[in-house]
Amino acid sequence: MYHHLKDKFHWHDILLAYRVTINMTIKETPFFLLYGRDAVLPSDIMFGTARNAKPDDTEDKFDYKIKLLNRLRTSY
Repeated sequence: MYHHLKDKFHWHDILLAYRVTINMTIKETPFFLLYGRDAVLPSDIMFGTARNAKPDDTEDKFDYKIKLLNRLRTSY
């Protein structure tokens, strides 16, 4: 069942999948908690998902920072 875990070449794929999957306990991805933003995957770029949409131009950097800090506090 876990034979693929013995192959060291698959560890990067397994860790990426874990890091970008929402954790049910903390309601965020480990990637977001580490970097403060969602990961942008190649499929997000190919299909133009909302996850990689550009932020609203009316929102300034200070407002973004406050919202980000609040989200990080909530997830912690």
